Amino acid sequence: MVQGARPSYAMTVRGTGDTKNPGKTIVVGDRFHGEVSRKWRPLAADNPYAALTEQVRRGTSVATVTSLLRSATELRKDGDVYKGAAPAGPLAQVPGVGPLYASLTRTTGAATIDFAIRLDRLNRPAALWLRAGDPKAEHAVLQTTYADWGRKSVKAPG
Repeated sequence: MVQGARPSYAMTVRGTGDTKNPGKTIVVGDRFHGEVSRKWRPLAADNPYAALTEQVRRGTSVATVTSLLRSATELRKDGDVYKGAAPAGPLAQVPGVGPLYASLTRTTGAATIDFAIRLDRLNRPAALWLRAGDPKAEHAVLQTTYADWGRKSVKAPG
């Protein structure tokens, strides 16, 4: 990561609707690429996979993890996993990541965001789970794993 820059990611994403099939994407700065027929191609910002990739980038960023921990009204440790809950309203006001929480609140009606963060042996995030809304009703789940911290940089294809 470059201080002050948005993080670059290489990931496989899957959502609902137009993104129900898993898709490999890379985002560097404001440029999105997707693997189509085994070839990397630029994606327009309004492409559903580019939009989902941006949501995942925002939802799994260092700023997001930090905002969850700082806003938590509940936090407990269970082995290498921290579990907690944070009120959605204050999270929606956090610069940079607030729009993600505002969207989750609008979509699900959630008053809180439940989360769990698993750390690796060097205390870096290894996995993150977010849930907004009642699991038995309208809800949204974001789940990610982190790997290769500092081992290789993410570069735009081609």
